[in-house]
Amino acid sequence: MAKPSSATKSNRSGGPRSDEGKKIASQNALKTGAYSNTLILPGEDESQFRQIEDQFVRDFCPEDMAEIAMVHDLAVLAWKKIRLENLELRFTLSRLNAPLGYFDKNETKFLSSPLVESNLHQIHIYTDDLRKSAGLAKDHINYLRGKGATVYDLESLENEHPLLSKILIKQIESFGFINPTSENVLHYEYKTDAGRTELFWNYFMQVATKELEEVILLCKNQIQIQQELQAVKDKRLMEMMQSEKPSRAFDDLRRNFYRALSELRKHQEWKRKIQVVDVPTNNVIDSDEGKKSAG
Repeated sequence: MAKPSSATKSNRSGGPRSDEGKKIASQNALKTGAYSNTLILPGEDESQFRQIEDQFVRDFCPEDMAEIAMVHDLAVLAWKKIRLENLELRFTLSRLNAPLGYFDKNETKFLSSPLVESNLHQIHIYTDDLRKSAGLAKDHINYLRGKGATVYDLESLENEHPLLSKILIKQIESFGFINPTSENVLHYEYKTDAGRTELFWNYFMQVATKELEEVILLCKNQIQIQQELQAVKDKRLMEMMQSEKPSRAFDDLRRNFYRALSELRKHQEWKRKIQVVDVPTNNVIDSDEGKKSAG
């Protein structure tokens, strides 16, 4: 008597049956690295792509080469979509943060100021605390100007007025002092472009007063400056959104991704429909022998 067709099909190797076996087999097939030389661009992290690919493997558990290829295609398309999104983000940020032009500054109260424009990159540091420190430092300069500075005043400057001390150090470095002791700083003389002899300390107090006034001005108007800058960025973004056409590359990637996803699901559904439940051979034989005995 011929064996039932189900017994014949059960002898065929369909690959690993358990979920764990399927997972291991699919991961082994995908970890060949055959695409790494062409898929990963300089500056990209291959391990990040592998994480995406592994996640697709866990989600779909491919069992045969067709499913493995389709899962890999999904990972590649997702990776390229992320790459395009990152490229768009970098381009947008570069446009938003580009130097201000004439029309950006036109009709603004603060952005047209050279002082403000040169400090836009660090406008966030001009806080109320800094404003208070600058005000105290300016008052201290007026105090020293009235009574005359001493060596002790300079030596205690770093602890009592660190902002003023930073300005002093910057000016000392610009003059190229060979031995910048407190005594030398107080009595150092230099010749102006007009040929007059001036005390460095007097020059420093003028420069420091001006810098502190600029700091106070920036701190006082920081919120308004940031609002004007944000308005410029919002305008640029609106112009980009109105002028840019939908990205054909992005649309193509999205369509291809969902097409590949649909093909994978159809394939897996087809496999489920044709799958035949295995019938152990010994059960079939026992059933035949039982029929003969009954006869």
